[in-house]
Amino acid sequence: LEPVASLIQTIIDTLQRLAQTQDEKYEEEIYDLLDKLPEHHIYFLQLRADWKDRVYHAVQLNHYEEDLLQIEYFLRKYNVSIRI
Repeated sequence: LEPVASLIQTIIDTLQRLAQTQDEKYEEEIYDLLDKLPEHHIYFLQLRADWKDRVYHAVQLNHYEEDLLQIEYFLRKYNVSIRI
């Protein structure tokens, strides 16, 4: 579980950097990180799709706070998947 926990933390940190700086270079970094999730468990396919959509819309609408920084949601999904 350590590789998944580390990956999740990196995703969260990158989401926060994107929201704080609004620098779109973090968009691709987040997509690359999210693509690594399903390697650990099939459950992460839906989580990846959901967050790619959230990031895409946040960047397109230039509306980062509400659409992107729902870290509690991300963590709830993550905690459920670890128990599977």
